[in-house]
Amino acid sequence: LISGVYLVFIFLYFQIRRNFIRFFENYEHIQVPSSSVVPSFEDRSLLFTNAGMNQFKSLLLGRTDNRWAFLKRAVSYQKCIRAGGKHNDLEDVGKDLHHQTFFEMLGNWSFNDSYSKEDACKLAWHFLTEVLSIDPDRLYVSYFGGSSKFNLPADENCKKAWLGIGTRNGDLHPLPSHHIDTGMGLERLAAVMQNVPSNFDIDAFAPIMKYISSVSKHGAYGGKVADEDIGGRDASYRILADHMRAVIIALADGVEPSAVDAGFIVRKMLRRSFWHATNRLGIDRFVCSELVPLVVGTLKMAYPELATASERIQKCIADEERQYWSVIDKGYSLFEQMRLNLPEGSNVFSGEDAFTLHDTHGVPIEVTEDLAKEHGLDVDTKRFLELKEQAKVC
Repeated sequence: LISGVYLVFIFLYFQIRRNFIRFFENYEHIQVPSSSVVPSFEDRSLLFTNAGMNQFKSLLLGRTDNRWAFLKRAVSYQKCIRAGGKHNDLEDVGKDLHHQTFFEMLGNWSFNDSYSKEDACKLAWHFLTEVLSIDPDRLYVSYFGGSSKFNLPADENCKKAWLGIGTRNGDLHPLPSHHIDTGMGLERLAAVMQNVPSNFDIDAFAPIMKYISSVSKHGAYGGKVADEDIGGRDASYRILADHMRAVIIALADGVEPSAVDAGFIVRKMLRRSFWHATNRLGIDRFVCSELVPLVVGTLKMAYPELATASERIQKCIADEERQYWSVIDKGYSLFEQMRLNLPEGSNVFSGEDAFTLHDTHGVPIEVTEDLAKEHGLDVDTKRFLELKEQAKVC
């Protein structure tokens, strides 16, 4: 399914990851494999693994029974999903060119004073400018306290940002243990290295975007955002490509679509994908599962478990789509009954009815809005959101 030309391009994406690992191994870092995106049973604070440091929590917290106690320096690439909890990018995907729910985090660590912040900065600079050959003039460096020696002002913008999220403005005190966590997103770094305008233009997304374009009735991806993105079609390209990557990774790691917790998020991403594929991109029903081999092909070199689980994942997504359309088709009928019961002359579809369709029958609000628009109606989304918030509290 992936032509030779894509394999050549994809190699650059994998080459960045490989070069990162090899570079830090040369500086006595031990490679630690990516953990599952399903957090360990010891950590129930997260729905998904959302950062490279998650699997090192026991070490960072100073627990004596942690399995990483021997580590002094570590390097890894970690599969991360940010689609729930404090770090949640789900609603931002598609709106710009950079947000993703699934991404790979490159990370290097110094534990218990293995090296200093200055050493970490030197290693990062060396990797970026000498290994990847990024022009130093393209890099921006901030120095929080300022430096009279180098004629650098204090970084007041960063200070204000930290204060704005609740950091105390006071004295710094030494911590009982000193660790350094340095990370960078692989997809964003690949965009820089390949000189493309967004994460979705890198080689790892190329076969996915090309396939979506081939089955869409509304033209190729144009990379537009906001008002320039007529009909929100480019946003739908990004949502579909991103969500399918995240879902496939989650399913491979054992998450099952459900009505609760991580399974609920996976089902939500799948249903958003089905809706955007059909309603925004004009893709026929039951096509989304065909993206599985393409996504697996771009990631299996790093995560071989994807190849093993590929058929199971494809069947799961196909089953979920059949269930989704069964719900939607029933929703069409219910919507029509509610519409016919509107007061004469009313052009507003009530928030209560929209919420009933959503909460009781699983009809996404976007579908209700589309149906209402076809009949010249506006949905009372303000009331719908109020009821949705009330349901969360209950």
